[in-house]
Amino acid sequence: MVNYTNRVMTALEFAMGHEIAWPDRQERAVNSAHFAGLGFPGCIGLVDGTLVKLSQRPHDDGETCSDRKSNYSIMYMLFATRTSASYTFSLECMVVATT
Repeated sequence: MVNYTNRVMTALEFAMGHEIAWPDRQERAVNSAHFAGLGFPGCIGLVDGTLVKLSQRPHDDGETCSDRKSNYSIMYMLFATRTSASYTFSLECMVVATT
């Protein structure tokens, strides 16, 4: 399982530099007009996310990867525009307050 986790993280790091990009100014304007027509003025896209559970504590800064359910996890997010979906990934663990 650890080998698969490392391979996925390596692939995501590569994708962040090559496949994932924020819409340019023109695309944001087109998206904004599209979503305004749907009743969401000023919106350029939709975002959703989830935590992906890790099989074990990460070696580096593992204590910062504990989620609200005390699992080790990383954040995975999806940004969708009017015509396509772009995946963004937080490769840093997030500290989640458990109050």
